Amino acid sequence: ISLQPDTTLLDEVVVEGDLPRIRLRSDAVVATVQNTVLSKAGTANDVLKRLPAITGDNGDFSIFGKGKAKIYVNNRELRDVSELDLISSADIREVEIVHNPGAGYDASVKAVIRIHTVRKTGDGLSFDIRSTYLQTENTDLRQQLNLNYRHKGWDIFG
Repeated sequence: ISLQPDTTLLDEVVVEGDLPRIRLRSDAVVATVQNTVLSKAGTANDVLKRLPAITGDNGDFSIFGKGKAKIYVNNRELRDVSELDLISSADIREVEIVHNPGAGYDASVKAVIRIHTVRKTGDGLSFDIRSTYLQTENTDLRQQLNLNYRHKGWDIFG
């Protein structure tokens, strides 16, 4: 079989593709949550339980080989781990898993989890009602109501 060259001049070429859901950077593993199945997981706690190299639950998360991780949400250190239950997985853009934190962190910090959320726009009142039923050795029914009021870029929530 002999092939003959056939050249065609194209006006334009469009290359489409999706970003990989998990990417490696020099300092971190970055997991995209927005527009993936993880965005339907429930809360930030539920998302973190499903990410690679992370173990734990209810705000007590560790990174394999590093130990307990410090958690940051939008570059703010998380002081109360119960805040993870207030963040809907649909509001998370991406999560960075930092195995070797740099000089910007205290020397005692061995690993960092950085959660970046989707910045919402507009003013007004919003709420989220959630009910969770867990069946293990004991039955557990959890009900939650989150309220948020946004005005001129300020958020008040509880």
